[in-house]
Amino acid sequence: MKKGIQINDYNCLDLAFLKHVKDCGFDGIDLYFKSNTLKSSDRDRIVDTILYNLDVAGLTCPQVHLPYYGIQVSSETFDQVMEENITYVLSIMPRLGATWGALHPMSSTNFGFDRKRAMQDNIIKIQNYLKTAEKYHIGIAVENLPVWYDVPQNTYFCSEVEDHVELVDRLNHPLIGVCWDFGHANIMGCDQFGRPVEPYYDKKNALETMGNRVKIIHAHDNFGDYDHHYCPTIGNVNWHELIPILIRNGFPGYFNLEVETSHFKDPELCDAFIELCGTTARALIKEITGK
Repeated sequence: MKKGIQINDYNCLDLAFLKHVKDCGFDGIDLYFKSNTLKSSDRDRIVDTILYNLDVAGLTCPQVHLPYYGIQVSSETFDQVMEENITYVLSIMPRLGATWGALHPMSSTNFGFDRKRAMQDNIIKIQNYLKTAEKYHIGIAVENLPVWYDVPQNTYFCSEVEDHVELVDRLNHPLIGVCWDFGHANIMGCDQFGRPVEPYYDKKNALETMGNRVKIIHAHDNFGDYDHHYCPTIGNVNWHELIPILIRNGFPGYFNLEVETSHFKDPELCDAFIELCGTTARALIKEITGK
């Protein structure tokens, strides 16, 4: 299984940084565009520079993270700028070589997190994105969201696997799949200390239920208490139990890390962290798969 790591657009303008990512054992990146880039009149030139740097560094870009509304923004909301940004990133995916883009579903926060309302709103939105996806032959992977222990009443849409499966199956399109976020799944059904509480959330069963709908992943870790985005193995995600499920289901993608790097002020610390992540990803996958 190839290894990838999510990198922000501004880091991709630094060729030396991308070469370091490659030297740390990563095969590709999961590109995320910041809003400043997307609203820039020079964004096409920025994309050209990123493409050049990726090519020189020897990295692929198999997946992207699409722009997304804030998690508390209600699902019926239509923001013209946000919609144009999502469409733009979908449209440049073929240039990047990306086949799937991760999309956050939206919750009906203005209507008490009503599941039926959120389901219908998301279907309408995603069907609109599909027009662009079909034009460029690229896929949209709907991501699972978590529920936080301190606001259990905020039952974000697609936090429960049943809603997630229903959404994907009702869309019923080969360009619609799932982005499975291991860290989000790990905090489901836990208290502030990461201890399981009722109702019990079976992480293994959830991934098994997703089956071959999973096209890309966000691999990061936590202790069940908060969405920390730690490097895998710095937490209690049971990788040795979950990765084999992906493999049995014919997972086609990269072991892609979605770890937090933006807080590093010292470039040397960031480089050291990237090296830690690369070494860990290689060792973990080798230990589980034998190769």
